[in-house]
Amino acid sequence: AEATMAEATMAEAEIATENVVMKECEDLNVTTPMEEGDNIAEPVTMGEGESKTEDKSKEPKKPFKKSKSKQRHLELHKKDVEDMNAMVAEANFLCGTCVLPFDTLESLREHRNGEEHQYHHNRRIEMLVPGQVFCKICMHVIPVTWGSHMESPRHAATTASLVALGEAEEGVDHTKPFRVTENGVIGDQILVSEEEYAEEIEDIKIPRAVLHILNPCIGLKYIKKSGYQYSCKICNIIFTFKMRAWHVNGEKHRMNYMKDRYPAYYKECKELKINMRRKVLLMFYAAKVEEKEKEQTTEEEKKLKALFFDPELFEAEDKRIDEEKKKKKKK
Repeated sequence: AEATMAEATMAEAEIATENVVMKECEDLNVTTPMEEGDNIAEPVTMGEGESKTEDKSKEPKKPFKKSKSKQRHLELHKKDVEDMNAMVAEANFLCGTCVLPFDTLESLREHRNGEEHQYHHNRRIEMLVPGQVFCKICMHVIPVTWGSHMESPRHAATTASLVALGEAEEGVDHTKPFRVTENGVIGDQILVSEEEYAEEIEDIKIPRAVLHILNPCIGLKYIKKSGYQYSCKICNIIFTFKMRAWHVNGEKHRMNYMKDRYPAYYKECKELKINMRRKVLLMFYAAKVEEKEKEQTTEEEKKLKALFFDPELFEAEDKRIDEEKKKKKKK
């Protein structure tokens, strides 16, 4: 199964989201709702002379089992990859960057010179930081365990399409990714194994902020702060500061805003069957909307975006919130 950082990490991020929510609920002393199928202790009827204290050491250990939520995320991701591979199999040509099939070489060439492709191409280079692994064929950051992507149908179809366009050299090994040496700079091809490269970059910490600082932010005027929490009027949801990127840059928030303000964009995204294609197009439309609304952006929205995504500001805010929570616990 294919696992680019934009895909495999997406499933991992959604799973991590659940863990963050659980941790935040503990910090706020909030009880999380139980899912259907979760184990609930049955009442025990005590016999005469029996002790109410159960000897748990005698109970057999239950085997590790993934929660239904995590399992559901993994199943959805697996289906996304299967749907995309089916689409790739039927395509004559493919743009792996935008996850878009084409019938003719000319239509692919026109797309690659167009606004959407150029946006994704430039943005993905701008977001690169040292230590990352990059596929120059599909223009994607990929995991250090890059084999699953480089051997995928998507990568193979994109390689064949670029060779046909004359943008990739025929007879060259395109299954080796490239190392990122500096911010926005793609270095040499990685010729060592995945394990050896992982050891090389073991001490390099990739800042998470880069994943969001250049992402388009829309609908910030619907978000209001209340204590440690934020409410989004258009999505009818409350989230904490730690979950800001998950919501503001998430598909649900962007789709709700498009539905409210840009129904044509919303309709086009809604009708897409390939999940990854929808996310890519939604990102592009969010960037267009942000640009259109730039002059109408209020000072309050600018301050909120800076607080959410400027590394210096959000790190200070994270620290402030953690310190206040510790003080409350001591009291």
